[in-house]
Amino acid sequence: MSVLLLFLIAQHKKLSLMMADIGNAFPTAPNQEKVWCIAGDEFGDQKGAKVEIKRALYGLAESSRAFADFLRD
Repeated sequence: MSVLLLFLIAQHKKLSLMMADIGNAFPTAPNQEKVWCIAGDEFGDQKGAKVEIKRALYGLAESSRAFADFLRD
């Protein structure tokens, strides 16, 4: 509903709109806090090791804020 309202306002005021979809957006932003996890099977010899996640990932609570700050800077 709010997107339709935005389109109507833009059309009424003769504004142009642009839209983009950023693939893999979150991993471009660095984490602002230290996030650690245990490496899984896909890490081979390092399975079970404690690893630090340096980039924002989908599903992390901090990711959207990290990506917004990345865009702001």
